[in-house]
Amino acid sequence: MKAKCWECHGDTGKGDGPSANQLKDDLKLPIRPADFTRGQFKGGSHVADIYRTMTLGLDGTPMPSFADSMNDAERWAISYFVLSFSAWADPLTGEKLKLSPQTKAALDSPDVRADHPRLALDPEREAAGVARVNGKKPRVYYPGVRE
Repeated sequence: MKAKCWECHGDTGKGDGPSANQLKDDLKLPIRPADFTRGQFKGGSHVADIYRTMTLGLDGTPMPSFADSMNDAERWAISYFVLSFSAWADPLTGEKLKLSPQTKAALDSPDVRADHPRLALDPEREAAGVARVNGKKPRVYYPGVRE
């Protein structure tokens, strides 16, 4: 890859590349590259945030702008690739979530749309796992709330 992301972020996105221990911020203090597997990013965790970081870089850090070296499509592709490292992981621990193959398939379905995080369903109680399936709004479960 021409961006050489692996030099800082490592081959598996854990922030453990060969240059990771040598990085310094603008104040010459040590700084660690993002561990993509945790899903927590300095500039925000949405794909548009990752794209913005790829485009503008991160001021005060060694993360450069790639606006001159990559086109828009390449930066979008890498942004989605970066997010793929944290797919199905707990953002606090980085541990992979224990989801059944059926739940993963339902969540990956192109027919499923989540309107808002609070509408997410419990995958153990609803196979679809998120808010809309085939345009229908299934039942929403709120912990501690009786029907």
